[in-house]
Amino acid sequence: MTAGGRPETLEVETPEGPARCYLHAAAGAAAGTLVLGHGAGGGTGAGDLQALTALAADG
Repeated sequence: MTAGGRPETLEVETPEGPARCYLHAAAGAAAGTLVLGHGAGGGTGAGDLQALTALAADG
């Protein structure tokens, strides 16, 4: 994972086709892992995912 800046992109094969994962590194020591997802028709630019990503980055 990259620290700060752009997330690392990882492609994972699923029964429904490839899924793209964006890995954001913790700014400091990580206390755990947070996994966020979206449903069909959503996207990583969705407001709720952006807000939760920002909150997680702030600790």
